[in-house]
Amino acid sequence: MVSLFVLAVFLFFIVLDFAVLKFQGKTHPALEKVIPLSGLAYIPEMELKIPGGVLLSKGHIWMKKNNSGLIRLGLDDFINKVLGDISIKNNLSIGKELKRGDVIFEGLMGNKKLKFHSPVNGVVKAINSDSQDREYSDSYGNWHVELTSKDNSSGKGLFYSGNEALNWLKQEFTKLDNFLSAHSARPELAGVTMYDGGKAVEGASAGLINEIAEDFEKEFLSL
Repeated sequence: MVSLFVLAVFLFFIVLDFAVLKFQGKTHPALEKVIPLSGLAYIPEMELKIPGGVLLSKGHIWMKKNNSGLIRLGLDDFINKVLGDISIKNNLSIGKELKRGDVIFEGLMGNKKLKFHSPVNGVVKAINSDSQDREYSDSYGNWHVELTSKDNSSGKGLFYSGNEALNWLKQEFTKLDNFLSAHSARPELAGVTMYDGGKAVEGASAGLINEIAEDFEKEFLSL
């Protein structure tokens, strides 16, 4: 009887834990999608994770509905792993109507700016002031903009979720590895490993990307 009681209490707290996370719009770590990443010249061995309910877009913006039905937008784990110390500048205002492809914020890296684009049409309802002018760290816990949108987020080839999202991220890292290898061979970029005031980051040479920011933006941040 005692063992059954202990088991019942254990199961109760597990169910309670899942219920609290669901109410908070979060996913239990045990249910997060995980994929290993290794064997690339510029990318260290690591695991990529995507919480349940998150959609990724080609411009490396993640989307997820919160408990109020608003869509939160943030930068995905690819950006976090590749660019490291990047701070965000939001230039939007509440009530701003967005079209897919409009710039929603800029990322400052070294002495360059990278533009990030809205993956959907919508109207801005909230801006996370806590995410402004700070170094970017937590990929899926750090949102930047909330909006309403009537767009169908299940468009084939526009958004990715679950295993499809993880496989797409892995392809993007492989593509980045080839991209950096090709650019590092340019004589004018030889020896570039750091950007001013920066540091070597997980996954890629931030210094090299700083020098070829326009090419990186066109290759990886376009929709």
